[in-house]
Amino acid sequence: MADKTINKIKEVKEDVKEKIKKFFIPPNRRYAKNRVTPLYDRYGVSSADGYTNAQIDKANATTNISILRKISDYFWLTSAVYKNLLYYKATIMSFDYIVYPDKVLKSKRNLESNFIKTAKIIDGMNIKSTLPIMLLRTLRMGSTYWYDLGNGSDTLFQEIEPNLCKLAFIDEDNLWRYYIDLEKITSELLVVLPDEVKNAYKTWNESKKSKTKRKRVVDKDVLEVEDNLYLVSKRGFSLFIHMEKTANDYPYFSNMFKDLNNYEYNKEFLNDNLKADAIKLIHLQIPVDKDTGAPLMDEDLARTYHESAKSHLPANVAPLTNPFKVQGITMDQSQKSQINLVDHSKSVVQTSSGVSDTLSSATTTNGLSFSILNDATEMFPLLYFFNNIINYKIRETKFKIKFLQITHYNREDWHKIYTADLANGGLRSLFISTSGIGMYDFYAASKMEEILDFDSLLPAKLNANQMSGNEAGNPGLDDKEKSPSTEEGDNFK
Repeated sequence: MADKTINKIKEVKEDVKEKIKKFFIPPNRRYAKNRVTPLYDRYGVSSADGYTNAQIDKANATTNISILRKISDYFWLTSAVYKNLLYYKATIMSFDYIVYPDKVLKSKRNLESNFIKTAKIIDGMNIKSTLPIMLLRTLRMGSTYWYDLGNGSDTLFQEIEPNLCKLAFIDEDNLWRYYIDLEKITSELLVVLPDEVKNAYKTWNESKKSKTKRKRVVDKDVLEVEDNLYLVSKRGFSLFIHMEKTANDYPYFSNMFKDLNNYEYNKEFLNDNLKADAIKLIHLQIPVDKDTGAPLMDEDLARTYHESAKSHLPANVAPLTNPFKVQGITMDQSQKSQINLVDHSKSVVQTSSGVSDTLSSATTTNGLSFSILNDATEMFPLLYFFNNIINYKIRETKFKIKFLQITHYNREDWHKIYTADLANGGLRSLFISTSGIGMYDFYAASKMEEILDFDSLLPAKLNANQMSGNEAGNPGLDDKEKSPSTEEGDNFK
């Protein structure tokens, strides 16, 4: 009986092990919520007490990337103005795109097959949701470093902690490759890094953690590189917001950090002063002797009157009890100057950001449109990164992607233009792209409608011009509905 029980326990344990093994999620993947949201963590901890203008000036002057990223993180958490500006810049582009073959193939079957493969890969990347988030992170950090955890048509981007990385070079596929400094990896970070980096760290750790600078082959070239710098494979790529070939880039709005600091300080200063100025005083004057100036009321009695008045007054109203005459002073001009100071600080922040103030105070539609277009032109060059990243991903299908320089605010205008162009031989791809649907979605939905014969399910109603035979023209009137003039006209037919 005991042996049967022991064997049963062993069977249960083995069954549990199999289930754990089957549903085990590797550490480097277990933070993924879904394929829409890229894998990234909030790296770095900013100061809870904020930063002084002197600290900000020093970080900007010395281009201290690490400190500037912490300051950016601080304002991201505390400044609504900063967060709104970043979201505006990151989401201004619609990321509409077209795909086309690298070489025109004569075989329709091969062309269609390659198109479907390409469209599926791009659909799996969910670029309209993922790329704005990647751009947002890059605007905040200055430069970001990514790793593709996906396989085949599946794509899942993970952000690597930026302080571990530095730019290596730009390769023949225009991917901005990067090194990871293995010496900076902590036990906490190692858990969430891709397997490729873990294996590199293990090998370096077994080699006694050498930092010797020696010649070695790096992507087909012989370079002198420290042993602790590991070149990530082509699954890794980086984004640089200023597109400068430096080891690391600085946050996009770093030049306005000081202005943001002043704005937040002046705003808090105004709030405190408005609260103080809102207090009203009720003066209770104690009578005094005209000759000697001595109070004619006992101190205890005066205090009783004071406390009684205080207990019956509403909030922000206080009693003032003394034998002196009190003169009221208005604080309106002081409040106006304080409000002007806050408005000035806000104007300085707006100017430093480079975002046109017309966006928030446009008086004409054209002014607003040109303002947004001006802001978008600063973001359009960054499409270079995303074109190259996706083109490398779809290289085997012999297709390429091209992002259009279109924003969410003028997409409808472009759609109207491309719709009109269809009659003159314009590209249907441009029409499809600006309709807000992906290429694979369009292809699959079109095939479905064709197979299910949606046209027969939704027949168009005939209008007067489309009727034929006896039904031509407008419908006739009943005799009761005819006017006398109409009846006279019918007699001449």
